[in-house]
Amino acid sequence: MPRNRLALRVLGTALATTLAVGVMPSCMVVQLIVQAAKKRSTNMDKWEVKSMKMGIRAERMCPRGAVQLAIFADAQHKKRHKKTKQLETWVEAGEETNKMGKIGFEEFVFTSTNGTLDPANGMFEPNPDMLATVDGFAFTAKYKRNAKLEPASVRLAPDYGCFTEAGGPGARGETGEPGEPGEEGEDGDNGGEESPGSSGGNGGPAGNAGNGGNGDAGPNIVAYATVVKTPLFDHLVAVQVTGDIEDIMLFDPKQPITISARGGDGGAGGRGGEG
Repeated sequence: MPRNRLALRVLGTALATTLAVGVMPSCMVVQLIVQAAKKRSTNMDKWEVKSMKMGIRAERMCPRGAVQLAIFADAQHKKRHKKTKQLETWVEAGEETNKMGKIGFEEFVFTSTNGTLDPANGMFEPNPDMLATVDGFAFTAKYKRNAKLEPASVRLAPDYGCFTEAGGPGARGETGEPGEPGEEGEDGDNGGEESPGSSGGNGGPAGNAGNGGNGDAGPNIVAYATVVKTPLFDHLVAVQVTGDIEDIMLFDPKQPITISARGGDGGAGGRGGEG
Protein backbone atom coordinates (compact mmCIF):
# COMPACT_ATOMS: atom_id res chain seq x y z
CA MET A 1 0.00 0.00 0.00
CA PRO A 2 1.44 3.46 -0.88
CA ARG A 3 2.67 5.48 2.07
CA ASN A 4 0.13 8.30 1.52
CA ARG A 5 -2.72 5.78 1.51
CA LEU A 6 -1.37 4.18 4.69
CA ALA A 7 -1.19 7.60 6.36
CA LEU A 8 -4.76 8.39 5.28
CA ARG A 9 -5.93 5.01 6.53
CA VAL A 10 -4.30 5.56 9.93
CA LEU A 11 -5.63 9.13 10.05
CA GLY A 12 -9.10 7.90 9.15
CA THR A 13 -9.01 5.40 12.01
CA ALA A 14 -7.91 8.11 14.42
CA LEU A 15 -10.62 10.53 13.21
CA ALA A 16 -13.28 7.83 13.45
CA THR A 17 -12.22 7.23 17.04
CA THR A 18 -12.38 10.97 17.69
CA LEU A 19 -15.93 11.23 16.34
CA ALA A 20 -17.00 8.22 18.37
CA VAL A 21 -15.83 9.63 21.70
CA GLY A 22 -16.43 13.32 21.03
CA VAL A 23 -14.10 16.24 20.46
CA MET A 24 -10.45 15.32 21.01
CA PRO A 25 -7.47 17.70 21.18
CA SER A 26 -5.31 17.73 18.04
CA CYS A 27 -2.27 16.59 20.03
CA MET A 28 -4.13 13.43 21.04
CA VAL A 29 -5.06 12.75 17.40
CA VAL A 30 -1.39 13.02 16.43
CA GLN A 31 -0.51 10.72 19.32
CA LEU A 32 -2.98 8.11 18.06
CA ILE A 33 -1.49 8.28 14.56
CA VAL A 34 2.06 7.84 15.87
CA GLN A 35 1.07 4.93 18.11
CA ALA A 36 -0.65 3.17 15.20
CA ALA A 37 2.37 3.73 12.93
CA LYS A 38 4.72 2.20 15.51
CA LYS A 39 2.83 -1.08 15.28
CA ARG A 40 3.44 -1.45 11.52
CA SER A 41 6.74 -2.50 9.98
CA THR A 42 7.94 -1.26 6.58
CA ASN A 43 5.90 -2.33 3.55
CA MET A 44 8.48 -4.20 1.48
CA ASP A 45 6.40 -4.23 -1.72
CA LYS A 46 8.32 -1.15 -2.94
CA TRP A 47 11.76 -2.33 -1.95
CA GLU A 48 14.14 -4.94 -3.30
CA VAL A 49 16.62 -6.34 -0.80
CA LYS A 50 20.09 -6.53 -2.36
CA SER A 51 22.10 -8.01 0.52
CA MET A 52 21.66 -9.06 4.14
CA LYS A 53 23.77 -9.50 7.25
CA MET A 54 22.83 -11.13 10.54
CA GLY A 55 23.68 -10.58 14.19
CA ILE A 56 22.20 -10.53 17.69
CA ARG A 57 20.96 -7.73 19.93
CA ALA A 58 23.56 -8.45 22.59
CA GLU A 59 27.27 -7.97 23.12
CA ARG A 60 27.87 -11.70 23.63
CA MET A 61 26.17 -15.05 23.28
CA CYS A 62 25.55 -16.40 26.78
CA PRO A 63 24.86 -20.17 26.83
CA ARG A 64 21.77 -19.74 29.02
CA GLY A 65 20.68 -16.24 28.04
CA ALA A 66 17.86 -15.38 25.62
CA VAL A 67 18.80 -13.05 22.75
CA GLN A 68 17.03 -11.45 19.82
CA LEU A 69 18.31 -12.00 16.30
CA ALA A 70 18.81 -8.99 14.03
CA ILE A 71 18.80 -8.70 10.22
CA PHE A 72 20.52 -5.74 8.52
CA ALA A 73 19.62 -5.26 4.85
CA ASP A 74 20.61 -2.99 1.97
CA ALA A 75 17.51 -2.24 -0.11
CA GLN A 76 16.81 -0.44 -3.39
CA HIS A 77 13.53 1.17 -4.46
CA LYS A 78 11.93 -0.95 -7.20
CA LYS A 79 10.99 2.05 -9.38
CA ARG A 80 13.41 4.81 -8.34
CA HIS A 81 16.61 2.81 -8.59
CA LYS A 82 18.81 5.63 -7.30
CA LYS A 83 16.91 5.55 -4.02
CA THR A 84 18.48 3.14 -1.54
CA LYS A 85 17.90 2.45 2.11
CA GLN A 86 19.50 0.51 4.95
CA LEU A 87 16.91 -1.42 6.91
CA GLU A 88 16.95 -3.63 9.98
CA THR A 89 14.51 -5.70 11.99
CA TRP A 90 12.80 -4.10 14.98
CA VAL A 91 13.95 -4.38 18.59
CA GLU A 92 11.75 -6.20 21.10
CA ALA A 93 10.82 -3.77 23.87
CA GLY A 94 7.45 -5.00 25.12
CA GLU A 95 4.80 -2.29 24.98
CA GLU A 96 7.47 0.21 23.86
CA THR A 97 8.33 -1.77 20.71
CA ASN A 98 8.61 0.53 17.69
CA LYS A 99 8.31 -1.21 14.30
CA MET A 100 8.10 1.99 12.24
CA GLY A 101 10.72 2.02 9.48
CA LYS A 102 11.86 -1.53 10.36
CA ILE A 103 11.61 -4.89 8.59
CA GLY A 104 9.20 -7.40 10.08
CA PHE A 105 10.49 -10.83 11.07
CA GLU A 106 7.68 -12.34 9.01
CA GLU A 107 9.72 -11.48 5.89
CA PHE A 108 12.24 -14.24 6.69
CA VAL A 109 12.52 -17.98 7.17
CA PHE A 110 14.85 -18.74 10.09
CA THR A 111 16.82 -21.82 11.06
CA SER A 112 18.86 -22.23 14.24
CA THR A 113 20.80 -24.83 16.21
CA ASN A 114 21.03 -25.70 19.90
CA GLY A 115 17.97 -23.83 21.06
CA THR A 116 14.44 -22.63 20.34
CA LEU A 117 13.69 -19.69 18.03
CA ASP A 118 10.42 -17.73 17.90
CA PRO A 119 10.04 -16.62 14.24
CA ALA A 120 7.49 -13.95 15.17
CA ASN A 121 10.01 -11.78 17.02
CA GLY A 122 13.42 -13.39 16.46
CA MET A 123 13.87 -14.31 20.14
CA PHE A 124 16.21 -17.26 20.67
CA GLU A 125 16.32 -19.36 23.84
CA PRO A 126 19.46 -21.54 24.09
CA ASN A 127 19.29 -25.15 25.24
CA PRO A 128 20.06 -24.88 29.00
CA ASP A 129 22.23 -28.03 28.80
CA MET A 130 25.67 -26.43 28.41
CA LEU A 131 27.24 -29.70 27.24
CA ALA A 132 24.78 -29.79 24.33
CA THR A 133 25.88 -26.37 23.05
CA VAL A 134 29.68 -26.68 23.17
CA ASP A 135 29.89 -26.39 19.36
CA GLY A 136 28.19 -22.99 19.43
CA PHE A 137 25.05 -21.57 17.84
CA ALA A 138 24.34 -21.26 14.11
CA PHE A 139 21.63 -19.06 12.60
CA THR A 140 20.39 -18.61 9.03
CA ALA A 141 17.74 -16.30 7.55
CA LYS A 142 16.25 -16.57 4.05
CA TYR A 143 14.34 -13.67 2.50
CA LYS A 144 10.90 -14.96 1.49
CA ARG A 145 10.41 -12.51 -1.40
CA ASN A 146 13.58 -13.50 -3.27
CA ALA A 147 14.70 -17.13 -3.21
CA LYS A 148 17.81 -16.24 -5.25
CA LEU A 149 19.13 -13.80 -2.65
CA GLU A 150 22.01 -15.23 -0.64
CA PRO A 151 20.80 -16.08 2.89
CA ALA A 152 22.25 -14.27 5.88
CA SER A 153 24.00 -16.48 8.40
CA VAL A 154 26.13 -16.23 11.51
CA ARG A 155 27.81 -18.74 13.83
CA LEU A 156 28.47 -17.67 17.41
CA ALA A 157 30.63 -19.27 20.08
CA PRO A 158 29.21 -19.48 23.62
CA ASP A 159 30.70 -16.92 26.00
CA TYR A 160 31.43 -18.70 29.28
CA GLY A 161 32.40 -15.45 30.96
CA CYS A 162 28.68 -14.82 31.52
CA PHE A 163 28.74 -17.02 34.64
CA THR A 164 30.81 -16.98 37.82
CA GLU A 165 28.62 -19.08 40.15
CA ALA A 166 27.42 -22.69 40.38
CA GLY A 167 24.94 -24.18 42.83
CA GLY A 168 22.00 -22.12 43.99
CA PRO A 169 19.84 -20.94 46.91
CA GLY A 170 17.25 -22.71 48.98
CA ALA A 171 13.56 -22.26 48.28
CA ARG A 172 11.97 -18.88 48.97
CA GLY A 173 9.72 -18.54 52.01
CA GLU A 174 5.96 -18.38 51.62
CA THR A 175 4.13 -15.05 51.43
CA GLY A 176 2.45 -13.95 54.66
CA GLU A 177 -1.32 -14.06 55.13
CA PRO A 178 -3.26 -10.86 54.33
CA GLY A 179 -4.62 -8.81 57.22
CA GLU A 180 -8.30 -8.83 58.17
CA PRO A 181 -10.37 -5.89 56.89
CA GLY A 182 -11.51 -3.30 59.45
CA GLU A 183 -15.12 -3.19 60.65
CA GLU A 184 -17.53 -0.78 58.96
CA GLY A 185 -18.37 2.42 60.79
CA GLU A 186 -21.89 3.02 62.14
CA ASP A 187 -24.43 4.79 59.95
CA GLY A 188 -25.14 8.43 60.71
CA ASP A 189 -28.59 9.61 61.82
CA ASN A 190 -31.03 10.73 59.16
CA GLY A 191 -31.53 14.45 58.78
CA GLY A 192 -34.81 16.09 59.79
CA GLU A 193 -36.76 18.96 58.25
CA GLU A 194 -34.72 21.56 60.13
CA SER A 195 -31.44 19.74 60.84
CA PRO A 196 -28.86 17.91 58.70
CA GLY A 197 -28.05 14.26 59.17
CA SER A 198 -25.11 13.34 61.40
CA SER A 199 -21.84 11.92 60.11
CA GLY A 200 -21.32 8.19 59.98
CA GLY A 201 -18.92 6.58 62.43
CA ASN A 202 -15.31 5.83 61.55
CA GLY A 203 -14.44 2.39 60.24
CA GLY A 204 -12.55 0.06 62.55
CA PRO A 205 -8.78 -0.41 62.15
CA ALA A 206 -7.61 -2.97 59.62
CA GLY A 207 -5.85 -6.09 60.81
CA ASN A 208 -2.08 -6.49 60.51
CA ALA A 209 -0.71 -8.63 57.70
CA GLY A 210 1.06 -11.87 58.53
CA ASN A 211 4.84 -12.14 58.35
CA GLY A 212 6.45 -13.80 55.38
CA GLY A 213 7.76 -17.31 55.93
CA ASN A 214 11.43 -18.08 56.45
CA GLY A 215 13.46 -19.10 53.45
CA ASP A 216 14.52 -22.74 53.29
CA ALA A 217 18.00 -23.75 54.33
CA GLY A 218 20.64 -23.80 51.64
CA PRO A 219 20.78 -26.95 49.48
CA ASN A 220 23.09 -29.83 50.30
CA ILE A 221 25.44 -30.11 47.35
CA VAL A 222 28.80 -31.53 46.35
CA ALA A 223 30.81 -29.90 43.56
CA TYR A 224 33.52 -31.43 41.37
CA ALA A 225 35.73 -29.34 39.08
CA THR A 226 38.07 -30.24 36.25
CA VAL A 227 39.67 -28.69 33.17
CA VAL A 228 38.15 -29.72 29.82
CA LYS A 229 38.58 -29.05 26.12
CA THR A 230 35.66 -28.39 23.76
CA PRO A 231 35.46 -28.00 19.97
CA LEU A 232 35.84 -24.21 20.35
CA PHE A 233 38.00 -23.80 23.48
CA ASP A 234 41.19 -25.53 24.59
CA HIS A 235 40.76 -24.78 28.30
CA LEU A 236 37.51 -24.46 30.24
CA VAL A 237 36.58 -25.30 33.81
CA ALA A 238 33.75 -27.82 34.09
CA VAL A 239 31.89 -27.89 37.41
CA GLN A 240 29.47 -30.72 38.23
CA VAL A 241 27.07 -30.08 41.11
CA THR A 242 25.23 -33.03 42.68
CA GLY A 243 22.84 -33.41 45.61
CA ASP A 244 19.78 -31.21 46.03
CA ILE A 245 20.81 -29.47 42.78
CA GLU A 246 21.99 -31.38 39.71
CA ASP A 247 23.87 -29.32 37.13
CA ILE A 248 26.95 -29.19 34.93
CA MET A 249 28.36 -25.78 34.00
CA LEU A 250 31.33 -24.54 31.98
CA PHE A 251 33.36 -21.51 33.04
CA ASP A 252 36.08 -19.23 31.73
CA PRO A 253 39.25 -20.29 33.64
CA LYS A 254 40.49 -16.69 33.77
CA GLN A 255 37.87 -15.59 36.30
CA PRO A 256 36.99 -16.78 39.82
CA ILE A 257 34.21 -19.30 40.37
CA THR A 258 31.88 -19.34 43.38
CA ILE A 259 30.11 -22.48 44.62
CA SER A 260 26.91 -21.26 46.29
CA ALA A 261 24.53 -23.05 48.67
CA ARG A 262 22.98 -20.11 50.52
CA GLY A 263 19.63 -20.14 52.26
CA GLY A 264 16.52 -19.06 50.41
CA ASP A 265 15.11 -15.55 50.64
CA GLY A 266 12.38 -14.91 53.19
CA GLY A 267 8.84 -14.65 51.88
CA ALA A 268 7.16 -11.29 51.38
CA GLY A 269 4.87 -10.05 54.13
CA GLY A 270 1.14 -10.25 53.52
CA ARG A 271 -0.98 -7.30 52.45
CA GLY A 272 -2.52 -5.27 55.23
CA GLY A 273 -6.28 -5.35 55.62
CA GLU A 274 -8.48 -2.60 54.18
CA GLY A 275 -9.77 0.00 56.57
